[in-house]
Formats: sequence, structure tokens, C-alpha cells
Amino acid sequence: MKPEILRPKQIQQAAQQFYANTIITPVELGGGNINRTWLITPNHGEAFILQRINNKVFANPEQSCRNMDRLGQAFDQWQATHNLATRWQIPRLHPAQNGNLWWHDQDANLWRAMDFIPNSTPLTQIQTPEAALDLGNALALFHQLATTIPANQLPATIDHFHDTGHYLAQLHKAVTNSPDLPQEVGQCLDYIQSHQKDARTLSRAKEQGELRNTIIHGDPKLTNFLFDCETKQACSLIDLDTVGPGLRLHDLGDCLRSCAASHNEEERNTQSIHFDIAICRHFLTGYQQTGTELLSPAELSYLPNAIWLLPFELGVRFLTDFLSGNCYFSASYPEHNLYRAQLQFALARSIAKQELELHQLIR
Repeated sequence: MKPEILRPKQIQQAAQQFYANTIITPVELGGGNINRTWLITPNHGEAFILQRINNKVFANPEQSCRNMDRLGQAFDQWQATHNLATRWQIPRLHPAQNGNLWWHDQDANLWRAMDFIPNSTPLTQIQTPEAALDLGNALALFHQLATTIPANQLPATIDHFHDTGHYLAQLHKAVTNSPDLPQEVGQCLDYIQSHQKDARTLSRAKEQGELRNTIIHGDPKLTNFLFDCETKQACSLIDLDTVGPGLRLHDLGDCLRSCAASHNEEERNTQSIHFDIAICRHFLTGYQQTGTELLSPAELSYLPNAIWLLPFELGVRFLTDFLSGNCYFSASYPEHNLYRAQLQFALARSIAKQELELHQLIR
């Protein structure tokens, strides 16, 4: 699915729903697979972020905005009682002229405006032990904040999010509807079929009461963290649409999936992809330094499976989207999501080969 071309006039109209009579200079920020995002520099006032939400992914984007607002309020209260040693910000939504935290255009698309985090930048790779340690600290900081919100206070914004069984059922349906499968797809399906039991380990533990929902980010991949341009330390975690109830292990697995991989998510050479156990070690050290009591003994015991599961799960989702015509994740060319799936399965294989080291490291 290639991004829709939007005229400057459409972006100007949307921006003026939040700041009337403002002449803007929009610059689209790439890298997102779901929503469209622009940095807006107005002719007066401070720069801000403008987003158009993908309503094919978020059936209730208004709830996503309400969750973001609730998280922002919780952060303000939490920050007032915690003396943070480093800079940390949560982007806050800006009210529209209609009094809501969003505006709908004539095609029912939801637009919203929020804080721009200045003097910050995302990273595509973690290359030093210090950066891995800091990233672990940052995710633990977010999880500490999230513990102040009861899990039942923020409704889920995407049905069946991180529901591996549901993703596998969707894949089965897509395969059934695809008569001619490329050889690469068959290889992916063989790997998936041989790991059905492992893929359901966390869901079984949750059903048995060993793991419980808490408020999580839901998508804390490396590129959703912003780092201070001067200190090089993490200063924000953005892309908050998926904030809601879930397993903390999903966040840990997703963050490690993206930060401890030897290549970024767009790499096409799957032969060289591997999971960097040293980066993982430093990340977990940082996480446990800040979140000393966050993880229960049960969570620690299931952590190796979670680290493997998240690339496996994402691979299933990419493969399903490829077979369904690239309707969910933005794709630059027809095979884009197939290549993404192959990369995630290669990463999962690398993690599985180091399972013993992971268990020893977590002990």
C-alpha cells in the first residue's frame, strides 16, 4: 500500500483546525508504517507535529487520543513526585478549534496535533554498550510511569493486538485465499508451522494466570525512542497510539527485536542478520537498574520466549499483509512486506540459537 498523495492545501486546512489563520511550512517525517506525520513550522508560534491517523488500522482513533491524554496527565503527576536525573518528555496533544483533541476531515480521517520534541533525533541502530544501557533505562522509566495507571483504565486501541493465535489464524486465511505461493512464502510457512507450540507459550501463561496485563506502550521499537542531540540519552518515547493493556514482556521483546538486531528492519540480506547478545545484556542491565522491581519471577522466566516471539509474530504479520495485498503496513514495492517477514524470521532463528545464553543471562 503506497502512501496517498496529499496536497499542501489539505495539510494547511488540517493545521488550521488547531491553529487558525496560520500559514505553515510542512515537512513530512518518514519512517512510519501506519500513520502520516508532518513537522509543522508556522509563521508564528512554536513548531508542532501534525498527524493523520490510519483509520483502517485504528477503528477507534478517538480512543487512542483519549489514552494519550490520560497518559500525559499521569506523567505530569508522576513527574511532580520524581526528581528525574535526565530529560524526559511525553508528547501532549493540542486541542482543536472544536474543543476536541482531534479533527475529522470530509472523508472522516482523524487529524491531531501534538508537541514537537526539539533537539532530539531517533536512532536506527544501537552500536555501543552505553546506548543499550540507556535504552533499557528509558523503557523501564516508561513502565514505571505506566504502573500508575490501572490496566482497566485504558481500553485497547487495536483488537487482538499481540494476540499471536489471532495472527496465525489471519495468516491461514490469507494462505487459503492465495492459490499461487512463491517459494519464499513456502519457506516462511515451514518455519511458522514448526514453531506453533513456542508461539503460544505466552498466551498459555496468561490464560493460566502466570502473567497479567499492565499498561504497556505496545510498539516500543528503537525508532520510536528519541535521543537528546547533546547528551545522546533517550529523552522521549513517541508513537503512543498502541498504549493500553498488555504484557510487559511484549514491550521488552519488541524493543530488543529492534535494538539488538545487527541490521535495521529494511535490510534485504537475511544471511547476515543476527541477534547481538551483548547489546541484549546491556539493555537488560539498564532496564533492571531503573525498574528494579518491575519484573516478576514469572516474567523473568518467560522473557527468553518473549524475545524470540516478537520477531516471529511480526514476521507472521508482515507475511499476512504481503499475501493480502499490503493493506496494513506501508510498502514501497509489492514484495516489501515479504522481505520484511523473511528478515524477522531470520532474526528469530538467530535468537533461538542463543536460547541457552539468554537463560543464563537472565538468571
